[in-house]
Amino acid sequence: MIATRFIKTEQFANFGNETLIIYLQDYTNVTYISLCSIGILSLDMYCNDTITEDIGGALKFFATALFESQHTLQYHHMIAYSTEEHGNRIFINDNTARRRLAELDFEDGFAGTVSSIEITGRFLFVVQRFIKTILVYSLDRCLEGDCTPVYKIDVFMMYKLGVKYFNPLEVYTSIFHPEVIFIRTPNSVLVLDAGRQGKPTLLGEVVSDATSKHDTPFKVAVNFDYLIIANSPSLIEEYALD
Repeated sequence: MIATRFIKTEQFANFGNETLIIYLQDYTNVTYISLCSIGILSLDMYCNDTITEDIGGALKFFATALFESQHTLQYHHMIAYSTEEHGNRIFINDNTARRRLAELDFEDGFAGTVSSIEITGRFLFVVQRFIKTILVYSLDRCLEGDCTPVYKIDVFMMYKLGVKYFNPLEVYTSIFHPEVIFIRTPNSVLVLDAGRQGKPTLLGEVVSDATSKHDTPFKVAVNFDYLIIANSPSLIEEYALD
């Protein structure tokens, strides 16, 4: 048996059934995408469709989404990733059509360094921490062949929203809140409604004991009900999202 490492899982509602997608990568860097179905009246899970793809290196960042395109009026399984060998390049694939949509190249050096990528709703978010910028791409426009940023979230935009110092490290998203992004900074979590293209709204900023503990970096997770912030060894905070 070839040794593999677990990457992530995703679960989507699909006409009364649940679709579970499991992502794995083995030591030769072959990536496995398994589509599993769970019947609404059954506890059994069937994984009958597994796609294998050699993506050309060990994964560094990996983001996925199943979204309904306003361009094609169909659902598309989108995958965006970068590899250790190409740290300043992001590949965007339409896994439904099994085709490469774009390769996003950023300049060499610190200015082009990507520190996080995420997908939510119909948008891809790319964090460039050293220039304090989040680039936002429309997946619909990528499907049409124009995969250029539609806007950016930077220090100037955030200053207008009331954030005096903007230093993004990572973006977190949740399928339960498709229009909201959670931005981890060195000492806070910013919550933005990014549903309106180019006009995000600041919903809140969390500065807490967990985010202010600088000897260890804090972790962020989001589920249906809560924003969760954790810091070692035993500090866990929950914030209701309703």
